[in-house]
Amino acid sequence: MLTLSPQGRAVAAIVLAFTLLTGSLNRIVFSVIGIFGDSFPEGRPGIVLFSIMIGIVTLAVLALARSVATTEGWAGAIAQGAVVLALVNLLLVSLSLLGGLIQGEEGFATGYFGGFYGLGGLFDGSDY
Repeated sequence: MLTLSPQGRAVAAIVLAFTLLTGSLNRIVFSVIGIFGDSFPEGRPGIVLFSIMIGIVTLAVLALARSVATTEGWAGAIAQGAVVLALVNLLLVSLSLLGGLIQGEEGFATGYFGGFYGLGGLFDGSDY
């Protein structure tokens, strides 16, 4: 098992929280979606499943950050920043889940997950 010092955990937590908030760490979830292939649900079930998976990753990053947040010195300060970033991401994931549930079977707007990831209309049922 990899054991990190409190400073190492703090740096890892802030980097992971930042990459999660900017969307780069979401590639973990996109990799899982890739395993499903065409069987990944579209519309509301896909949005709910996607939001839950991102939420799980966010909670793992939050747990890492909280484990160091009470440490004295710069490691604790950096970890507290990571906690804030993870909580902001948790709020965004919750809003995404709520939006997916409210929108019904329509899914997200076309291009919501496009652009940087090039996924086109993956969650709205359109051909891409």
